[in-house]
Amino acid sequence: MKFGYRFFNFLYACIMYNVWRLVDLLVKLELLAESEFRHKPLVTADLFLTIAKEYAGSDPPD
Repeated sequence: MKFGYRFFNFLYACIMYNVWRLVDLLVKLELLAESEFRHKPLVTADLFLTIAKEYAGSDPPD
């Protein structure tokens, strides 16, 4: 594999992970009090990908 392609895949994976963690944090802030935060994510990767596939190519929800 070419270095540029591998580097792109690495950056893409990092960005997707950070987006997933941001979404999980925002959901926790909306649904839970700060004292109830746990290390277990509320938004699993499977749920995140399912929702992302639903809105891919369409306008963001209101």
